[in-house]
Amino acid sequence: INAQHSQPTNNYGGACDQLNMVDFINNCNYSAAFDMLNFIYGGNLQEPSPSAVASGQLLKFSQSDFFYVSTPGMYSMDTTGYIYVPSGCADKSKKCKLHVAFHGCGQGHSVIGDHYTRHAGYNEVGELNDIIILYPQAIKSASNLQGCWDWFGYTGLLFATNNGFQPTALKRMVHRVVGK
Repeated sequence: INAQHSQPTNNYGGACDQLNMVDFINNCNYSAAFDMLNFIYGGNLQEPSPSAVASGQLLKFSQSDFFYVSTPGMYSMDTTGYIYVPSGCADKSKKCKLHVAFHGCGQGHSVIGDHYTRHAGYNEVGELNDIIILYPQAIKSASNLQGCWDWFGYTGLLFATNNGFQPTALKRMVHRVVGK
């Protein structure tokens, strides 16, 4: 597809071929969220129509709960995160999958509100396929001017290891969701 730097969707956002600096989500008549999740989960997912509505719950949670020695902001993480719980997973009677959806630079809650969590296309796929979507949130800081996840070492030498500050918090979030 002829897309600009964005999260391509099939129903929301700016023009596909133009840079949308508001939230970096573009309507390209293509669901990147579906294709990615379908690939990850073996190619048998049900594809939502462009008019599909996610009828589950998009909930906020405190990311502070997952930092034991410091605050999330010390490692460029927001105090607020989101989780989408599909209607089929709400009562915990069935086994549901979990996907962690990382926003791009400049797409965190502190910059664009809940646009990414509501409009990137993951919730609709999750709803039809019983996939819980966890949306951790990064923020801008003096060492992270664009609000990116730490893929370049701004949180320290352990940034790309299981012992890094962001990966440790993320692992704790996943464990909470899956009941470990």
